Amino acid sequence: MGKIFIENQKLIEVIGEMFDSVYADQLQMQITVNSSSYAVKFYESLGFSKTSEEQETDGLKIYPRCTTVH
Repeated sequence: MGKIFIENQKLIEVIGEMFDSVYADQLQMQITVNSSSYAVKFYESLGFSKTSEEQETDGLKIYPRCTTVH
């Protein structure tokens, strides 16, 4: 999916709806993200959990998160 930078609440809601629509069409799917520190709580609110410790890629700190949808 690439990198997502969220600037406002409406965009957060749209992304949440996007995840919901993807989930509805799949029997089981695993989604992984490399979150910024600012988006960790957002992803956790969607059910994502930590898959490993903080990492640094291209000078950016990332926080790997994953969720499985049934």
